[in-house]
Amino acid sequence: MLMKRTGSESRLPWIFLWEEWKVPCGSAALCLFYFVLLHEGAGFLSPAFFILLLAGAAAEDGFTGYISDIWSILLTVLGLLMAFMTGDVLLSASSGLLAAVIYTILYFLSKKSMGTGDIFLSAGAACWLTPVTCLLFIWFSALTALLFSAYFLLTGKWNRKSPVRFGPFMALGGILAYGMEIWLPLPPGLPFG
Repeated sequence: MLMKRTGSESRLPWIFLWEEWKVPCGSAALCLFYFVLLHEGAGFLSPAFFILLLAGAAAEDGFTGYISDIWSILLTVLGLLMAFMTGDVLLSASSGLLAAVIYTILYFLSKKSMGTGDIFLSAGAACWLTPVTCLLFIWFSALTALLFSAYFLLTGKWNRKSPVRFGPFMALGGILAYGMEIWLPLPPGLPFG
């Protein structure tokens, strides 16, 4: 067995996904399929892969409070693979490192109220972005979490001690930043743009 799970995740049939051979084989098959798509010129499907992987991580975090490493690994590998095919591996890797450093600092400043899965997921998602867009990703994630939390605090449905699962907001922030990078590119001349 790859990992033992305890807690509220029993609401979902995770055992089906976590049998020892299914995750590595399925992940390798997905990476190979994505590589073939990129090689054959179907890179326009990249946003679909990005959105589906982030949505999977967000759903798992929303339902269970956990973010499995497989989401982060797949986001990182597929993001770096896309960057390799376009010649931007250094930008991709630096974005992943930037997000990991920022979220690690936040992890320690927040007295570990966020999980390490958030750090790894942010690094994996950032591998799809340029460093400038990575900063927008972090900002969008925090802004969506703030707006959502403020609504529930102001309506009295939550109190200050209510836990907030950050994975869904990271997914929203990542999708917004990636969409902006693709459809609203930054003006030329910006460093790392």
